[in-house]
Amino acid sequence: MSTAEERSNTTSPANAPFHPFHPEHFAHPYERLKQAREHCPVGPFTADTLPGVPFYFLAQDVDVRAALNSSHLSNQGNFELANNAPAVITQMDGEEHTHLRTILEQSFNARIFKEARPFIVRKTTELLEAWRPSPSACPPRCSPT
Repeated sequence: MSTAEERSNTTSPANAPFHPFHPEHFAHPYERLKQAREHCPVGPFTADTLPGVPFYFLAQDVDVRAALNSSHLSNQGNFELANNAPAVITQMDGEEHTHLRTILEQSFNARIFKEARPFIVRKTTELLEAWRPSPSACPPRCSPT
């Protein structure tokens, strides 16, 4: 029996797949992640918000890298904005994604965001103030603040 078969036939809680939304797994993630890396590095799980959609938790770097480089997995079709809309970075794969990411990452760094912080705070405050309903517009059980 191979190591992968041994892992799939083991059902003890310590060897069960890591489930990122399970309260017990989330309460003690370091121990559970260690167990997953050792006993079940690729584990299926489901999310209550998307019933019937399979997810897999990858606990080892080698598996994550293999998945990210796999031609069987794709971002195309994710986060579609509208029919016939041009693709955005979240919908690109491979060289196309890497090329655009290289261009964009120059503008997404800590220094840029630190310098932009006053503008972001000012604009956020302005938008929230404009959005805040007046007290008379609120039903009795809510508060505008």
